[in-house]
Amino acid sequence: MFFKKKKKVTWKKKGDSFYVYINHKEVPARILNCWVGSSLLIYLETLDKNFLLQGYEKAPDEEEFEAEFVAEGQELLWLKDGEGYNLFERGIAVNEQSVPFWLDDLFLLIYNGKVYFLPNYKNVKDLVLQIAEMINDEQQVTWVKKDKHFYLLAGTLLNLNHDAHCCNDDLIVYVDDLQANMLLQNYYKSKDETFYETYRLAEKDELIYRKIGKSNFSLFFNELDLSADTVATFINDDVLVYLPKINYTLLFQNFRNDSGEDYHQPQILGNENTAFWSADSSGFYLIDKGDNISPEVSKNNSRIGDHLLLYHPQTTSTYLFENYQNLKDGENRPAKVISRSAQFVWKAYDNQFWLWYQGKRVGECENQMIGNDLMVMPKSLKILVKLKDFANCQDNKLRTAEST
Repeated sequence: MFFKKKKKVTWKKKGDSFYVYINHKEVPARILNCWVGSSLLIYLETLDKNFLLQGYEKAPDEEEFEAEFVAEGQELLWLKDGEGYNLFERGIAVNEQSVPFWLDDLFLLIYNGKVYFLPNYKNVKDLVLQIAEMINDEQQVTWVKKDKHFYLLAGTLLNLNHDAHCCNDDLIVYVDDLQANMLLQNYYKSKDETFYETYRLAEKDELIYRKIGKSNFSLFFNELDLSADTVATFINDDVLVYLPKINYTLLFQNFRNDSGEDYHQPQILGNENTAFWSADSSGFYLIDKGDNISPEVSKNNSRIGDHLLLYHPQTTSTYLFENYQNLKDGENRPAKVISRSAQFVWKAYDNQFWLWYQGKRVGECENQMIGNDLMVMPKSLKILVKLKDFANCQDNKLRTAEST
């Protein structure tokens, strides 16, 4: 077995100059114009490392000393100097290229598209060499909490124009600069002055939810917490959710078996329809604006070929499940709303007509043409109904009719 030989770095002072050696072989060194007390900081390009020549100022000539390793080349070095600071990268002073800023009493700076933290800046002694802690760059988002306030960083300090929302121990905040909802995970259990990674939950105009407990949930849309303004109904293991503010109907799939540990994007069923249906071998569901009205239409429906016509007495709404007979697969589909007020529905073809009252087919009728209209009197109801423009509506399409 072969072991890689460790490289020993030593130095000698000769008058106003010094020489650096790696395993006793002389190498060039870039000299930082930085005294650290009576010591000198140097950068070795050969090793891409920073070293400190301890006691350089008072060191005797021609005597060889071992150099103290300080940091890797890619690490940013700093030291406090009175009211200011000195900053170094690979042998070059870069103070003027940095932008310092305070977060409460945390001192940070932006350099080369990255955010750095200078720990304990107020209390650190002058001329004590430190390594700056890189927090993130413009491709990363980081957060830090301090005295019940929090800050987001992504190569700079991000502007937070909206309230944050809690979700269990997490915090959700919409960031305009990123056009996204960001997750501050375990926020309420986090430590002050500790930097944590921020997770991108949802892009602008995307919905996101998380199960809370057995049957509750939190739901977010951009800067809004919509959790309280919803109407939700279980359909087997799923939940159908209606959002009145934006007229959306959502599906939380397999919600009953969700552990509640993760966030999910819901399936958007639509924002044009508010009524949806599904059917399987055991029966059907009809959900309108989040309410399960299936039991209330169970006695007020009729087959029309492969379709199913339904009437809801409480709201006087009439619905149609198109191709119902062939779609008993448990999938959720928009229910066609025929009317929100009419109790009579009819269709005609080849001068024959079919009439339904509150979802049930009407039997024998007396009828009479008056112009293009057909006046109909169902014998079981004794109500006169007008099939408007009957003569020109022989296309087998469902229409509403009014009693007179």
